[in-house]
Amino acid sequence: HVDGILVFVDGDQEGTIVGFGGRAIDSSAQAKYLNSSDSPIFNKRKILFGLKQLQISNDAVLVVEGYFDVLTLHQAGFKNTVALLGTEITSEQSSMLATLTREMILIFDGDAGGRSALLKALRMSQPGLTVKAVSLPEGFDPDQYVREGRVTELEALIEKAKPVQDAAI
Repeated sequence: HVDGILVFVDGDQEGTIVGFGGRAIDSSAQAKYLNSSDSPIFNKRKILFGLKQLQISNDAVLVVEGYFDVLTLHQAGFKNTVALLGTEITSEQSSMLATLTREMILIFDGDAGGRSALLKALRMSQPGLTVKAVSLPEGFDPDQYVREGRVTELEALIEKAKPVQDAAI
């Protein structure tokens, strides 16, 4: 924690540190998220936060938008969760996940940005990878949903995840 920013280490699949990311914990901060600048070893399009700690269950990986989402979901037992380092899933991230799992379940924030990211995810299909989505209620993100004690509800939503093309409509 530095000046209202909680700092996270971003690593590759082997756990090698490749950059740093941060999230403002003070609402007066100028930027909500801060990341290392892109470099030959750190490229937000090619990295998923939490990948080294990922434990794939039921052949599915949960993909969320933020650092806190990953940390909170892992604490709640969803060890098959990783986060994007941007506002939408990239073809590089989708390709990486296709080598690790058969199913990707997107759990984006229940707001306009999350719905927009779902629409963009329609373009990210990969051979052999089923892409599904969970629609959270308006105003919720996965972190908040779990912190409010809705773990059982989230499990049910994940179980009923729809193909991304149906969820994005």
